[in-house]
Amino acid sequence: MMLDHLGEKAAASAVMAAIEAVTASGIGTHPGKDKTDAITAALLAAL
Repeated sequence: MMLDHLGEKAAASAVMAAIEAVTASGIGTHPGKDKTDAITAALLAAL
């Protein structure tokens, strides 16, 4: 939402697509299952 607010529509779309891809694969969807660094690594790889 911050990127949209700043007018960075392409970056906002890329981040949202990465989040959707990562959560669709099951990463970060169950509390306590994945550590923050694993979720971050998956998001960065998706970008």
